[in-house]
Amino acid sequence: MYTGPWVMVHKPVSSHDRIAQGLKPRTVIHDDDSARAAGFKAGIVGGLTLASVTTGAIPASLGQRWFEGGVYSVRHKNVSYEGEVRVVWEHVAPDAADGQKIAFHLENREGGTSTFGWAAAAKPGQAIVAPWERNPQPSTIVGMDAAPETIIGATRKPFEIVVRHEHIIERDPHWWYRIASPFGGPILSPLDIASVFYHGRRINPAFVEPEGDAPVRAVMDAGTDLVIREPLFLDRTYIIDTRLADKWQTAKTAFMSLEYTFTDRTTGRLVAISRNYSAFMVKKPVPLAATA
Repeated sequence: MYTGPWVMVHKPVSSHDRIAQGLKPRTVIHDDDSARAAGFKAGIVGGLTLASVTTGAIPASLGQRWFEGGVYSVRHKNVSYEGEVRVVWEHVAPDAADGQKIAFHLENREGGTSTFGWAAAAKPGQAIVAPWERNPQPSTIVGMDAAPETIIGATRKPFEIVVRHEHIIERDPHWWYRIASPFGGPILSPLDIASVFYHGRRINPAFVEPEGDAPVRAVMDAGTDLVIREPLFLDRTYIIDTRLADKWQTAKTAFMSLEYTFTDRTTGRLVAISRNYSAFMVKKPVPLAATA
């Protein structure tokens, strides 16, 4: 069993602050008032922030091999509030397609756990088995569809991104991510690959802020899956294709999965696939911040 350092995690800027800055609110579950109305004790920490604490376990445990053929899967099973957390991981029995595999979770100072997941490096020459192929999600809709505007298979216009040094959000100062790597130039960390669906607007020249009123829900990040076929590099152009991969709904919660594929523009090779899982409560009201 291994543990990482304690890391202070914070919730995102509130919708109230975004509105005061003339920006549109995107989700209100991080606001104290909205979160309390939904039954939580305060606004919750965002999924990307929590994932950022887990990804350091990948190079520490699986090393170079993961970047040549690896998978990462994380689920936010319990909410987290502001405070210190650390990642705890251990090597576990690998699946048939894996050479090595770890399981991890986050814990806080009080011993509570929130975020759970696993990562694996594929056996050399073995086909990579994606997390969603190992553990398929249900596809049923219970009750009336809470998000009829979302259609499975719907796509967005492809766009190109180039991640520069100033775009890096990885806090780990590992030199692979900033100076050089065993593959040549500096590579993208698991966190910076996964962050495309969160912060693509920073480096996506095709991004346009939606006009008019858009539904603002108490959306929560339910998790992330990654498949890495080969290293992704800083200062290299990648073509991003997006589609709604799946959606399902329980009596209380609606879920959806957006898939992002990374194609190296120079080689034409598919180098990575990311799936982001989001959830929102079907019946819970959204208070002040959404209507201010």
